[in-house]
Amino acid sequence: MNLKHCIFLLFIFCVFRQADAKVTEQQTDAIDSLENLLNKELNDSLRIDALIEMATVLRINNVTRAIDYASQAKKLAEEKKPSLLNRVYFTLGNVYLNKADYKNALLYYLKALRIYEKQKKYEQASRCLNNIGVVHSYLKNNVLCEKYFREALAMREKYGFIKNIGIPYTSMGFVLSEKGEYAEALRYYSKALLSGRQEGDKYVMVIALINMGSVNIKQKKLAPARKYIEEALKINKELRDNEQQSVCYDYLSEIAVAEGNLKLAEKNQLLGLDYAQKAGIEGKKAHAYKYLAEIYSKQKNFEQAYKTRLIYEELNDSSLNENSYKQINELQASYDLERKNSEILLLNKDKELALTAASRQQLMRNILIAVCVFIMVIVFVLVRNVRLKKRLNQSLKTKNIELADENIAAKYEILKSKIDPHFLFNSLNTLSSIVHIDKDKAIEFIEQFSVLYRNILESGDVDLFHLSQEIKITNSYLYLQKVRFGDKLELDVKVNDTDDAFTPPFAIQMVVENAIKHNIISSVKKLHVSIYQKDAAIIIENNLQKKNPEGGSTGIGQKNIRDRYKMFTKSVPLFEQTNNTYRVSLPLIYDKTQSV
Repeated sequence: MNLKHCIFLLFIFCVFRQADAKVTEQQTDAIDSLENLLNKELNDSLRIDALIEMATVLRINNVTRAIDYASQAKKLAEEKKPSLLNRVYFTLGNVYLNKADYKNALLYYLKALRIYEKQKKYEQASRCLNNIGVVHSYLKNNVLCEKYFREALAMREKYGFIKNIGIPYTSMGFVLSEKGEYAEALRYYSKALLSGRQEGDKYVMVIALINMGSVNIKQKKLAPARKYIEEALKINKELRDNEQQSVCYDYLSEIAVAEGNLKLAEKNQLLGLDYAQKAGIEGKKAHAYKYLAEIYSKQKNFEQAYKTRLIYEELNDSSLNENSYKQINELQASYDLERKNSEILLLNKDKELALTAASRQQLMRNILIAVCVFIMVIVFVLVRNVRLKKRLNQSLKTKNIELADENIAAKYEILKSKIDPHFLFNSLNTLSSIVHIDKDKAIEFIEQFSVLYRNILESGDVDLFHLSQEIKITNSYLYLQKVRFGDKLELDVKVNDTDDAFTPPFAIQMVVENAIKHNIISSVKKLHVSIYQKDAAIIIENNLQKKNPEGGSTGIGQKNIRDRYKMFTKSVPLFEQTNNTYRVSLPLIYDKTQSV
């Protein structure tokens, strides 16, 4: 509970502070004034400023409109005022962070950071670094989270930007708290609280107090923890921030659980859920339902715990998917690569300048000595430069080969993962939900779970599975998913039991897993999956109802299956998609030499 909430607090803190705006009682008046201003004839710069301010004000309670205004500012800046793109990109990052769209938030923060670094505007660059750290904290990328928080603080201290330094102090407190260095974490939170009081910044004070409460909860010091949280709650009520109200009640609920007062814990968690619903952020509501289910479970109210857990699962399944994580990691990798390349280019330019200066000095000295000596030195310099260039090219070529090998190895490790880790956690959550309700069903669930993972552990380096074994694995996987989704998932498996046909390990299961992973599964939109044998192939079909219609698949899974088939047969797997159906045809392989 502490990790999720601490991350959440950092998110709220940075979003509000970095954009230099707060939700006040005058919000409606501000919106009306900005709308009146936008209806007037304005030059491009003033219109972009007004659009940015409108997006900033609206992003708390109407993120859809905020995105619309920020997008208008982006279009106008790209066409007429490129010099203002840094502010536009930063605002878009804040808006998408409020929406919990971490891919787009990271994209625009990185764009803004590139511009600010090139312009040497280090205060704004430090804000971008801090918010990038927030995105990674949400994604549990703790190493990158700490990296960017430290860079943000170091940049502020290096260039003397003391105002608003409470932001990176709080971020560093979070990093140290997650590492278990509680004394150091409290020291940074205290510095942030002092900074907030000196500057009259209630938001900094609130975040510092809540995080100090969080650290005390981790240390089981409940009395001081309640003191800090209640003080933060009092300030939050003055600010009328629904989201942070929810966070405070979450922590008060956790304290009540630790004290054994489950009734008070339930009351506080329901208040937290109510404020999360008012704030309208899906991720926060999902976490509130999760912790409420845990409280019901501690109260032995397993029926209510199960119902609440189902609500959490439905909300959680609609959030980040595997494809989003891949896209986010690709964005981060692209930026890191560009940053390193920029450093290499700067270093090469410095070397070129140094070589040029040395060559000119050598030339002047040689002219003064003699023409012949001048010619000899020039020849020497040219030969040396050619050799240096060859060595540098060879070094870069070797480095590129090493990076390519590392990239191939990384891709191989990804493709080697037969089952998504999220499937393991979802299966354990499903088991915990049914074990108190239907023990026989729980025992069957465990047996099927064991069949699936036993085959994974025993597969080793085997290249081919018997068709009967592949179907057995797939049936075990489908049973687990059927228990999880119930009648929302409809299955039809009709395959002849034969020992003379083979498939690459987990090929059928991988196709079925992708169907479940990338399609909506609900009471309204049921997913139908059919597996049957046709001639010398296994056909897997499902109705098409994609979770992310605009995104599309990366195609890594398809390429993996095709590459493995090339090793044993000329027959090629087929992947077909119509408006309503997705169909995969996997050829059967008749070769026993590689089977188990």
